[in-house]
Amino acid sequence: MSQPSADARTRSRHVVGGLLVLAVLSATAACGGAAVQTSDVVSDTDLARAAVLSADPVLVGAVFPPDVRPGRVRTARLGWDRTEVRARLFASHAAAAGAGPTPAAVEAKLAESFATLRAGGWTIHWTLCVPPQAAPTPSPSSTPAASTPAAVLRSGGWQWFATAYKIADGVSYWSMLSAELIDVGDAWVDIVLRAPQASDPPNLFPDKPKALAAGKTCAEDRREGTNVEQSGSPAIVREWWPFPSQSRSPDPQRR
Repeated sequence: MSQPSADARTRSRHVVGGLLVLAVLSATAACGGAAVQTSDVVSDTDLARAAVLSADPVLVGAVFPPDVRPGRVRTARLGWDRTEVRARLFASHAAAAGAGPTPAAVEAKLAESFATLRAGGWTIHWTLCVPPQAAPTPSPSSTPAASTPAAVLRSGGWQWFATAYKIADGVSYWSMLSAELIDVGDAWVDIVLRAPQASDPPNLFPDKPKALAAGKTCAEDRREGTNVEQSGSPAIVREWWPFPSQSRSPDPQRR
């Protein structure tokens, strides 16, 4: 079979290019003449906030390198992802260690992270401690608090949660520590840190939730409770905002 001539190939490219231009113009006209929006945009502001979070002292000594994800705009219609950093701060595997840590030992690791956060200007404003097979009602000894945020997932082992925030240069930063000790003896302490995306208000904590007293929370008192204990005011900073299917009504627990 003979090959097409150079002129034929050139005409073919012109035809294809013309069809692509027509397709773009048609799509623009169908949208009322609006320009096609760029998606997955990461701004300098989001990169700077990711750098602030990834340099936090609480991440020093993490088991694995932190997972850093700068915030980005998906599209004007879909909303945006917020800057997020995740890390595992402690891990113990019973099979490798010979025996798993006690609940008090896990709380000791949490207390170390609490101290680092507080020294870095963070305000720890909520804790939740759940022993195995506990009833879902906070014990009378704990401070009356709002219901547990939906972002907290229950499992069958010991669980600890704590949230904190800090405001630096007018920007609010949020973190949540979570720890777990399961029945086979494995244990870990994880942290997630988030910052507002450039399209958000810079301070998501204008109400400044009150700090919990150091050493007094259920997550650092080294005491094995028998009921759920919850203290302070829970507030979860969402990973993203604001997808169309989600409520945009103000919610102090979900920001």
